[in-house]
Amino acid sequence: MPSSMLRLSTAALAILAAPAAFASVSPDDINSATYEGDALPDGQSAITIKIQVLLDRAGASPGVIDGYTGENVDNAIRDFEEMHGLDVDGVMDENVWSALGDASNLTTTYTITEEDLSGLMPDLTHDYEDFAARERLGFRTIEELVAENWHLDRDLLIMMNPDADWSAGSSVTVLDPGTALEGEVARITADKSRAQVLAYDKDDKLIAGYPATIGSATRRALKAPTPSPPSRLTRPIPTIRKRTSSRATIQRR
Repeated sequence: MPSSMLRLSTAALAILAAPAAFASVSPDDINSATYEGDALPDGQSAITIKIQVLLDRAGASPGVIDGYTGENVDNAIRDFEEMHGLDVDGVMDENVWSALGDASNLTTTYTITEEDLSGLMPDLTHDYEDFAARERLGFRTIEELVAENWHLDRDLLIMMNPDADWSAGSSVTVLDPGTALEGEVARITADKSRAQVLAYDKDDKLIAGYPATIGSATRRALKAPTPSPPSRLTRPIPTIRKRTSSRATIQRR
């Protein structure tokens, strides 16, 4: 087989194997989605978006909200189960769905400001030397800025707003992360085996979990330096209590 045909066949197989994505999704699709008791669908789905938002609101972050299930969602479900005294297996089920609470009104609107647009950096490259030479780092596009601030994937944001012109004064639909959570953190653990940063209170109860990239292959490929963990931090003055090859724990004195 000619090499060009082999490359074409390989590309075609990759496309066929890729999870299915939405052609479009509306706020109504997300707000009306209902969990039916089965495993979350393969590919992108409105119910997965809804569950990601609810986990995010509960402090069990699934990372960027994009409508796809995967390791980050499984870890977030595991964290949520631990927080709420459920059987910890990282599997979506009726018990998790019931404990997630109110699943209505998951979207809201955001009005783009002149300040949002004035701070954009469309010429920002992916070069770390370029990063170091700049006084600050910003977003390249208004879509990136809004998506980051509202915890969702840029492509999903654009899909939810097919008619937006992204100008100052215009409103776009975003996912609502809810009110900010508050709690007294006694220690923070960076767990490489779980690719997460986990926060615990004084009773050693998990109160928040977030996905984290720790010594990633991507960072090594970019030859980006991996910072050493500090032995001292600013207020509330935590110090590193324990560190192994896969786990670092920081505890307040």
